[in-house]
Amino acid sequence: MTDTATIRLLNYPLRLSLRSRQHFEELIREFQLVDLGTESADGPALPVRLQQLVSEITTTYRAKADEIEALRAPAIARGQATMDLVYDVPSAARPAIERLDSVLEEADEFCRQGEHLLTLATPPDLVQFRRWNLREVLSQLDGAPPTPWSGPAE
Repeated sequence: MTDTATIRLLNYPLRLSLRSRQHFEELIREFQLVDLGTESADGPALPVRLQQLVSEITTTYRAKADEIEALRAPAIARGQATMDLVYDVPSAARPAIERLDSVLEEADEFCRQGEHLLTLATPPDLVQFRRWNLREVLSQLDGAPPTPWSGPAE
């Protein structure tokens, strides 16, 4: 049996999370296009690190984002502004969760450089949301109580 922790993201801002998901999807789509371009012989020469980020984000983190979306979608459809999002996370996922923020920070840096990617870097409010989200998961894996979101709602 897998050791899991129940994660409770309290006062989870649905509109902000939707914007965050849309930005993540834009990045994923561009990364998928970059990945396809590097497979062709005449594709653009990309930094090796960007190629590694493309692979890591599209294969490792997308499935969990889809799972969380399935929990949020009904509340968004009902027009709710916030919800208490509750889901289980395997304790073994800790290294991947710890890594996710740094991977997305690196991706943002490639976006800011504007040389290889067209997607804009993550806006500050979405970075704040992302960091709260990841910090909550990690602290709750350690047994800490949840801390509700207190940032902007949209």
